[in-house]
Amino acid sequence: MANAAIYLPYDEIDLAHVLAGSVATRDAGGRVARFDVTLGGQPARFNVMPPVEAQRHLGGFARWVGTLDEPDDRKADARLLISGAKTVLGLVADDEFEDNPALWQALFQVADKWDGFVFVYDSVMLPNGGVVVGPLRQDTEKGATASGGA
Repeated sequence: MANAAIYLPYDEIDLAHVLAGSVATRDAGGRVARFDVTLGGQPARFNVMPPVEAQRHLGGFARWVGTLDEPDDRKADARLLISGAKTVLGLVADDEFEDNPALWQALFQVADKWDGFVFVYDSVMLPNGGVVVGPLRQDTEKGATASGGA
């Protein structure tokens, strides 16, 4: 099951601008609660975190980044990204990223369109695939070190 989140610096977005066939469902107050879309032939859902919950979540996220064993400049960069976020989209799909590459592509298409970032595999990633903090950065560096020294 693929799980990830996209953090965007806008109050509201419409995924139909990036993901064809995306259908928004609104809550009783008229705010978009989720987007349903087919990616790679399989259903996927982007849940939209309610604004009050998002603000609380973002504060906790920033505190979590502070606990990471990462260089201070990288943690500061991640906290700066988090401080600009206003909308949080949570991806839920039955497929794994490895089984459905369209899921992975959609994360970065959405983040790129609205100048956001992705949180996946406990890592903060930029739309260009760069890793700000998290295990994916450390894995990338280990791979570069292992292959670069021979």
